[in-house]
Amino acid sequence: PPPAAPGKADVWPQYAASSPEPYSSTVFLSILPISPPAPLMVKYPFRPMAAHHQEHGRLTPDDLFSARDNSGAHGQAEGGYTGEGTARRPGRGDAPCLVPNTVLHALPGGTMGVTAVAFSPDGEFVVAAMADANSAALRVFDVGTGKQIHEAVLAHHRSVYELDWSPTGARILSVSGDGTAKLWSLDTDGGGKRDALFLASTLSHPCYAYTGRFQRRPTPRDGASRRPSSSATASATAPLILATGGADGGVRIWDGRTGVLLSSNNSEHRARVNALVWSVDGGVCFTGDGEGVIKVWEMAGAELRCSHTLNKKELGSSPIDSLSAHPTKRRLLLQLRSGALLALDTRMHHFAARYTGHTTGDYQIRTRYSPDGRFVTAGGAQGGVYIWEEETGALVRHGWRIGLQGPLLQIAWSETEHIIACAAYGASNPFMLCVHDPSIAESAAELTSQTQKLAI
Repeated sequence: PPPAAPGKADVWPQYAASSPEPYSSTVFLSILPISPPAPLMVKYPFRPMAAHHQEHGRLTPDDLFSARDNSGAHGQAEGGYTGEGTARRPGRGDAPCLVPNTVLHALPGGTMGVTAVAFSPDGEFVVAAMADANSAALRVFDVGTGKQIHEAVLAHHRSVYELDWSPTGARILSVSGDGTAKLWSLDTDGGGKRDALFLASTLSHPCYAYTGRFQRRPTPRDGASRRPSSSATASATAPLILATGGADGGVRIWDGRTGVLLSSNNSEHRARVNALVWSVDGGVCFTGDGEGVIKVWEMAGAELRCSHTLNKKELGSSPIDSLSAHPTKRRLLLQLRSGALLALDTRMHHFAARYTGHTTGDYQIRTRYSPDGRFVTAGGAQGGVYIWEEETGALVRHGWRIGLQGPLLQIAWSETEHIIACAAYGASNPFMLCVHDPSIAESAAELTSQTQKLAI
C-alpha cells in the first residue's frame, strides 16, 4: 500500500486503495422505556458508587446545624461554664462532636507537667499522669467539677507514656519507662462513685514499656451512661485482654483482671514498639515500631498472630509514635517522629489523607480521632492545639494557645461530652480541660455576619 499521508493512520490509505463497493444494509433500533434500578442502601463507611446508591448513616448539613444549635441548650451557667452538666452528645455515636473553644478547668499538674491522659468510658472521670523529677503520680478527676477523686503518689519511677481505661471503666492501665505496666482498680459504690484507687497488679517487662491498650468490645451507641447494670455485670465475666509493647520489640498479651502474662511475641518487630491500637471491634491489633514498620495482628485464642507486615516506602525509617483507629472507617492514623501525620487505608493499604500544619520536634506526640471520627487532634511542640477536619484536612484549630509551654504530648476527647483533655510536658504545666461553649461560637458567628454587612 502507498505510504500514509501526514496526520492519517496507515489503515486509511489501505482502505482507500482497496476500491470498496457499497452495498445496502439495515440497522434496527429498539427504543424501550427502562425502569430505573431500585435504590440500594449503602451503609457508611462504604461510599455510594452508582446513581441508585443511597448512603445511610451520615448526617446531612441540616442535621449538623440542628445538632449544633440544640447542643447549646445545656450546661451553661451564669459566669460561664462550671462543668456541671456540660453539653452532652445526644445519641453519642450518631451525634457530631463539637470543637472545644474555651478552657473548662486548669488543674495542678506535676513539677514537670503532664505526660498522659485518658477519659473514662462514661466520660465522667479523667485520669492524668503527673510528671515529677524521678517519679510519676496518677490523679483521677471529676470532669464536671474538676475535683480530684484520688491520687496514687508514687505510681511509677519513670515517665508514664500511656493511660487507658478498661471497657467497663473498672480498671486503669498505666504504661511506664520504669519497665512496668500497672493495673489500677477503682472501688465503686452503689451510686457509681469511684472513691479509691489502688494497685491491682504489676505487669513486669524486661525493658521500657511504651504503649498498652485494653482490647475493645463493641458497645451500644445509644447515649446511655456506662454505669453498672445487668449488661455491665454480664461483661464482667467476659475475658478482659490487654496488649503492651516495649523497647525489646515484644508484643505481650495479658489478662486484664489478674495481670497474668498469657503470651509474648518478640520475633516480629526488630525495633522498639512505640504505639499499639485495637480495631473498633477488638478483632485486630495494629503495632508500630521505631523503624516505621506496621504489623497487623489477629487474635488466636490467647495469642496474637501477625497476619500482615506493612513497610510503606512513604514512611521511610521514621519511628511511628502514635496509632489511632477510626471509629467507623477502615483508617489508621499515624504520627511519625518526622512530623508527618497520615491516614492509612487498612483495606487497600494506601494513604488516604495527610494532615499538615503542626510540628512535633523530637517528642513522642500521640494523635487521635474524635469519637465521631470527624476530626483529627494533635498537640504541637510549642504547646498549641491542632484540630483538622478528617475528611478535608482543613485546619479548625491552628496552634490554639491555651496557656501551655513545651510539647503538648497527648489530647484525649471525651466520648460523651464536647470536652478535650491536654497533657503537656514542661515545668509547672497545668492539666487543661477545654469545652465547647455555644455562646462563644454564636458570638463569633454574629461578629462575622456583622462584618460582612459592613463590608457590603
